[in-house]
Amino acid sequence: MADTTDTPTPEGGKIPLDVGRMLSQSFSIYFKNLPLFFLIVFIPTLLFEFFYNRLISSSLENDPNNIGAMLLSGLVSLILYLVLMVLAQAVIVRMAVSVQVGQGTAVGKAISAALAGFFPILILGILVGIMSGIGFLLLIVPGLYIMAMFYVMVPTIVFENAGFGAFERSLKLTENYRWAIVGTVVVLAIIIWIVAAIGGAILIGAFMATGGGDVFLQDATPSYPIWYSVVNAAVSSLAAPLSLIASGVVYARLKEIKEGGQAADLLKVFE
Repeated sequence: MADTTDTPTPEGGKIPLDVGRMLSQSFSIYFKNLPLFFLIVFIPTLLFEFFYNRLISSSLENDPNNIGAMLLSGLVSLILYLVLMVLAQAVIVRMAVSVQVGQGTAVGKAISAALAGFFPILILGILVGIMSGIGFLLLIVPGLYIMAMFYVMVPTIVFENAGFGAFERSLKLTENYRWAIVGTVVVLAIIIWIVAAIGGAILIGAFMATGGGDVFLQDATPSYPIWYSVVNAAVSSLAAPLSLIASGVVYARLKEIKEGGQAADLLKVFE
């Protein structure tokens, strides 16, 4: 399963993916378009926060012992969140590749591509999630490798209209570069975790300082205040676009390496 070689250059050398370069370009794209990327993730996350808290609170008020109603409320909220996040994921990846190849954010094209590729992204994403989950149970590394195998699956759908063929297309593009992709994924995961941990600690501290802990102890049907939901959604959304942007950057780079020329020229074929 391990990669043993990289794609050779015409001179017989090897072209590295260059994890440092991928991370640098991902951060550059992220910070230059931070408000837009942030909002794309923040809106569905905030909606989930409000729907989930409101539905759960309503269920508890009507019947605190009705576990079925609580589970149904959670399921409805999760489905809404999943649908919106699939679209958000596709939009961000499409925009990241567009920015990477000098075409600008191309918001309209990104939304159209997201809608067109919704079902393949949703279904294939669930399958990859299941496979990666099983891999993570096997000492983590297999799960990371499976993620690397399908790391550019979404970009191939939103740029090449690969549809359900994105499985095979991602396998082809990532071949011989999967350990480098694993390195990229791990570094980004650590960064995102640190941001989430710091933001979460600050949020919990503010919540407790404003008496939130006392409310949960005294109220039979407690609910989070509106400000908490807004700030929690913001913290969750702050670093989340980074991993999506990185998959687009890696995709553009792999196309250059595997198929020659510049990614901008190659991607015009799919416009």
